[in-house]
Amino acid sequence: MTARRTRSPVPLRRATSTSGTGTPCFHAIVWRHFDPSRARAELRTLLRAGRLDGFIPHSVFWDRPARWRRAPFYGTHTVVGNLATATIQTPLLALAWEMVAEASTDEPGFAAEALAELPPPLRLARPRA
Repeated sequence: MTARRTRSPVPLRRATSTSGTGTPCFHAIVWRHFDPSRARAELRTLLRAGRLDGFIPHSVFWDRPARWRRAPFYGTHTVVGNLATATIQTPLLALAWEMVAEASTDEPGFAAEALAELPPPLRLARPRA
């Protein structure tokens, strides 16, 4: 997670290097009207921030771990070395993914792409036909 290879914007880069789950989801919901490929990039970036067990954190610290003074306020596992929070947000990612998939007529496989990334125990959902 240290390198950000994405087209996803980071608001006020000097002020913050964190991203909450909601921000890229809302960006994607809006971008789907103008540039579906950019909307997909937003959601793919967010999915890459997830853990191997499928957990998607509430906040991601892209450039460096939360510092020891701030880490307790972010809900991290420990006070040093965390690149993401240990908390989750509302299931906005699923809603955004579905909305962007509906607008992705140029890439129909996007709808099931996130499911393929999940570990086997979490692959219970099926994309709508």
